Amino acid sequence: MMDRPEVKPITRYFDNPSEMTAEALTDYRMNASSRENLRQQSPKLYEAAKNLDQLELDTMHGKGKKVRLADGTVSDAN
Repeated sequence: MMDRPEVKPITRYFDNPSEMTAEALTDYRMNASSRENLRQQSPKLYEAAKNLDQLELDTMHGKGKKVRLADGTVSDAN
């Protein structure tokens, strides 16, 4: 079943979509290595996490004012 979904989970543990999203956001935000692993394991899930993370930054700080760097820190957008 893990190989059938359109957005492939990165582990075999996924009780529901919100767990899969939370795990993807954690991997995206943690560091460059975990982010790259997410990107390689599930490119669609990586893009979803990237977009959701940016949406949250835009909501908190204003559209386009902050970005998340590869090391997981938040920085001013240039």
